[in-house]
Amino acid sequence: MIRKKEPTVLPARIPNLFVNGATGISAGYATEIPTHNLGELIEAVIYLIDHPTADLAKLMEFVPGPDFPTGGIIQGAAEIKKAYETGRGRIVVRAKTAIETLRGGREQITVTEIPYEVNKAQLVKRINDLRINKKVDGIADARDETDRDGLRIAIELKRGQMRKGS
Repeated sequence: MIRKKEPTVLPARIPNLFVNGATGISAGYATEIPTHNLGELIEAVIYLIDHPTADLAKLMEFVPGPDFPTGGIIQGAAEIKKAYETGRGRIVVRAKTAIETLRGGREQITVTEIPYEVNKAQLVKRINDLRINKKVDGIADARDETDRDGLRIAIELKRGQMRKGS
């Protein structure tokens, strides 16, 4: 009887582990590889084929860091380099925000990108819970205004809060 086995990972010309990311636990070690930009990885692989002794600094010109589908701002390039060098590192991602002025001189914080794997609905609910329980003073309302044009969370502030907090 011939046994046929199905491979769990097929061979590829690009590093799929970096493109798709990976999460898992094995032998007591947690692994979380974030997603990366396909075009950047292909350019780095092509360069590496032509220059097999390329150093990390040169490869990071092609792949400066992870590329999260929900956007966000990565804090600290040093941690990215450390993660690439050692296989260990911590990447902190924060939301992308802007301050908008509303009618009547009120202001709001507008969130247009959130960290990867942050649940938008739970985030808005948590902000509203902080407002209702008066744990954070100065928030008038928080609402999800996401539409077909993209993610948008509006955190409306009480009058004069930006000047008070500056």
